[in-house]
Amino acid sequence: MPSLQRLSIYCVLLFSAFTCICVLATFYPIWVSIGTHMVFPIAVMLIFGMLTQFGYIKLSTLIFGRLLIILAVFGIGDEYIEVVWLLLLQCNILEATILDFIKKKYFNVVSGLLLLGSSFYLALRWTGSYVLVDNENYLLWIFAYTIWNANFVTMQLSGAYFTHHFLILLSPIIACFVLSDFSYWLMFRETSLLLGIATLASIKETLFRMEQEPPFSDWFEEIYQFIIQKKTQILLSGVVGICILIQLFFL
Repeated sequence: MPSLQRLSIYCVLLFSAFTCICVLATFYPIWVSIGTHMVFPIAVMLIFGMLTQFGYIKLSTLIFGRLLIILAVFGIGDEYIEVVWLLLLQCNILEATILDFIKKKYFNVVSGLLLLGSSFYLALRWTGSYVLVDNENYLLWIFAYTIWNANFVTMQLSGAYFTHHFLILLSPIIACFVLSDFSYWLMFRETSLLLGIATLASIKETLFRMEQEPPFSDWFEEIYQFIIQKKTQILLSGVVGICILIQLFFL
């Protein structure tokens, strides 16, 4: 079977599974997420290992956030969960921004810092089972975050890994559209990212073989060369900045 056809089938199945599981893990933090978002990622980290040290940091942070949600469901530390979850979101952004700085991706560093500073605008609320974002309209902030993160994974990861992460990034947005409620976006983002990174680590060799086969390897190289151009980076950073400015001061 041609590599692009296999990749297409993989992407459709992955996207469908992730979208369903991230919703179920949000609504059922005990019965679903203990297995899918605690046991599974910890086992993957111990058995398969991560691609990079950054992967270990990212996955550990997400597992810790999921543990806090589970404890809060039982009434342990639930009075602090909104503050801690905002801090975890900020750590998520900061981790990637630091890596961009180390690798001299300075325009995306600016975008990350803008998102980090504007994240204090988000108003979180604990429902007893999950955290909602109470802002009536924060779609432009989500759009800015999505552009920044997609740019990050394009520059930091190779072809098949980028495709995998792009689906993870898209999954919570589609789930929110289906539910017609973007207050769930933060929770869906956490559940999809946690499960997505764990899944990537468990199938990384398959993805690596897939991305070496043409024409996919040539296709991604064209995208990568376009994204890393200075004018493209300036444009993406500008879009992020404009979105955040409009979100904070006009909406």
